[in-house]
Amino acid sequence: MKEYKLIKKYPGSPELGTIIYWSPTISKFTVDLIETFTCSEETIINHPEFWEEVKDNNPLRLEVGKEYLLQYVHCDTYPRRVKITRFTKDGYPWMKGVVSDVNGIVSPGHYKLIKEIIEKPLFTTEDGVNIYEGDKYFQLAISFNPNFREAIYEEIARPNITYSYNCKEGREQLNKNGRYYFSTKEAAEEYILMNRPCLSVNDLLNSGFLMREELIKLVKSKL
Repeated sequence: MKEYKLIKKYPGSPELGTIIYWSPTISKFTVDLIETFTCSEETIINHPEFWEEVKDNNPLRLEVGKEYLLQYVHCDTYPRRVKITRFTKDGYPWMKGVVSDVNGIVSPGHYKLIKEIIEKPLFTTEDGVNIYEGDKYFQLAISFNPNFREAIYEEIARPNITYSYNCKEGREQLNKNGRYYFSTKEAAEEYILMNRPCLSVNDLLNSGFLMREELIKLVKSKL
């Protein structure tokens, strides 16, 4: 999708620096969705003294995987919170709305960058995964007294909850009370396997000092 920038004004032209793009709907170049200015392809090609092809398809330097607050410059709209999911084959950033149905190319000259959105995680799980609002995580509750018991609960991270797991002291207190947070159910089950008391001294002596994988098989056989 080619785009052109006005480098010299002429009668009836838009403001200097205006960027226009091809609209297949009207088969002309236009400046915005409501077609406040249109220009034929013939005019563009025959008048390079006025129109210059835009070569930089990502002037805002947007990056895949990051979220941004973008403002559409051609009409009075609210800034849009979007995430850049990929680049097109022509090198344009492709945005997807975080809280809206926005989905499409971030065309040069049509958006201005308000800010990059950098969120702090609500907490970090035992297996080292940052958890943000809306993420799924698994809480493991274990008890050794009087007997070993465990339960795994699936949870959704919520912004209106202050998680004690986001600081060292809070994490240590929860761990002391037998509470552990993991990013997956499998990680929680792995923790149970590696910490369940089920082998006796005789089991270890009779094992002949097995390697880690063999010890795991022995533990599983005792469950």
